[in-house]
Amino acid sequence: MKMANELLTDMNDLDIPNDVIIQIQERQKPGDVAEWWDKDVKPHKLDWAGPLTGLEQRYVDTFTSKAPSIIQMRAPVDANNLTPEEHDGARRLFGTDSTSVQRFASFETRRRIVWHYVMTHPAILRAELGLYRFIRDINPVHFAFERGWQIATGNEMFTDDQVSRLGAAAEFFAFIAVQYGVSKILEKVKPTTGSVSVAAEPQTGPRWNPKRAGHIFRVSEKGGHINPSSATEAWNQIVEWRQVASDPGNFRADAVAAKIFPAQAQNAGVKAFTFVRPSGEQVWVFTIGDEIVDAGVNLPGAHR
Repeated sequence: MKMANELLTDMNDLDIPNDVIIQIQERQKPGDVAEWWDKDVKPHKLDWAGPLTGLEQRYVDTFTSKAPSIIQMRAPVDANNLTPEEHDGARRLFGTDSTSVQRFASFETRRRIVWHYVMTHPAILRAELGLYRFIRDINPVHFAFERGWQIATGNEMFTDDQVSRLGAAAEFFAFIAVQYGVSKILEKVKPTTGSVSVAAEPQTGPRWNPKRAGHIFRVSEKGGHINPSSATEAWNQIVEWRQVASDPGNFRADAVAAKIFPAQAQNAGVKAFTFVRPSGEQVWVFTIGDEIVDAGVNLPGAHR
């Protein structure tokens, strides 16, 4: 983010209205920037639909042509060459007059600047990397294979970050020891033929599918989703979602009427459950059958 920091210095004394670079400099934290865009900019789109300032254009130029490909931002909108989706967005946001296309191009490019800053901020990248490692390591096969790779190469498989081979070996042999111990315990409690089976521990709610974690745990421009900073935080949230969806009192029979989801989702078997915490946040869960397919937490004032 060195180039971004260079762009954001020495600008506090400039009087440039409606410049997203100035607003980013004032807030800096990605969560604060995303919240500002959602609450202060979206309701006042016309105020942010003028031509890009010099600072904004410099940011675009830097992160579309000069930055490494891995942190490049999405190309700015070309008012003279809109895609069908962009034409539809221009009509929906700014109407059909002669200025709507140019206004949309400026507004959407500013949105892309903000989204790029948020998603490439080191704090967000660290959180996403932590989530990737958490999801990878909850699968025993992936855990063992990853530690074997680290012992052999001294690097993580997909991030190529350097790791301690001794540390990886210790984790690998601890994993083997735990697996061996568990297998021995299961052998002792395994019922013999004709005996009464040991009762399974009751379920605490619909099952969690790790394959959906990438969609559920994320930063959402519209809000409603969360991006945990640790494996413990992620697991605690999963437990809460399962508890919410297991309580019939939280079922939302009015989901379509309340615009929680469209009728097509209800016809496909989606059910909605919501619960308001004492602190005011609304926990929401969508299920199909016995599986969580989407979930999140709405801030106070954004309940559905």
